[in-house]
Order: sequence, then structure tokens, then C-alpha cells
Amino acid sequence: METHSASSMSVYLPLRRCMLALLILCCLGCGTKRKTDPTFPVIGTVTFKGAPLADVNVTFQPEKGRASMGKTDGEGKFTLSTFEPGDGALAGQHRISVSLANVTEPMPGTPEYRAAMKAKKKPPFPNRYRDVTKSGLTARVTADGENNFDLKLEE
Repeated sequence: METHSASSMSVYLPLRRCMLALLILCCLGCGTKRKTDPTFPVIGTVTFKGAPLADVNVTFQPEKGRASMGKTDGEGKFTLSTFEPGDGALAGQHRISVSLANVTEPMPGTPEYRAAMKAKKKPPFPNRYRDVTKSGLTARVTADGENNFDLKLEE
């Protein structure tokens, strides 16, 4: 059986303390929210040719900072989220894109995949709306106003 002298244990004590401090710092860093900028509630509706668009993603890209996103329901209504569900968007000017919501595709090579490829949805609206630099859609989110935006897509 090995015995350790007090002097050999004292060599390991600083190392143990450093490792404990590192572990605590790592734990404190995990799970903390990095929300630094305030967000403000944003709701809206997306229509194309006067009809609501269901199951599309709406992205608000601010001039500076984190983008916010929402998905439309069956009536074309959306609520934006940036850091937490439904928390809204950063204040300021935003460029906007609209795209089909992502759908999980079946595994390639399966009959389900071939059927999905045949039935693959094409956006019912022009492709330019998928790009914030080409869509022409903009909005100003304010801290003290009602941020309710009707996005009317055109041919």
C-alpha cells in the first residue's frame, strides 16, 4: 500500500484547486443566456395575392445584431422570436425574407423519398422573397410602438 507524505499532497492541492475553479467557470458558462440587447414583441400576417400563406418562415434581419424568425400558422399569422420563443425582435430597421418552412425529407433511395421528390413543393410566391437583399420587404421595429406588420407579397 502506497502512502503519500504531506509534502507530496501539497503539490497536488494547487492543481486540484485550479481544476475545481475551471469546472465551476465552465458550469457557470453553460446554460446562461447571452441575451444582451432588448427585444420587442412583433406579430404580423403574410399574404400572397390576398390569400394568407401558411407554413412559411418569416425572417427579420436587423442592420446589426441577431436575426429573428417566426413561422406562419394556417391564417398566415406569425410571432417573431430572437432569443426565446415569442420574445420579438431587436429595435431598428430590418430587411425581411419569406421562405417555405423546412420539411424533413425521407431517407434517399427509399420509395418515400421518390414520392416526396415528385410532390416537392415549389413556393407559391416568387423566389426573390427568400433573400433579404432582394425581397424589397422592410420594417422598423420600435420599442414604444405596436409592431404589427402585414407582409403583402406580389408577383
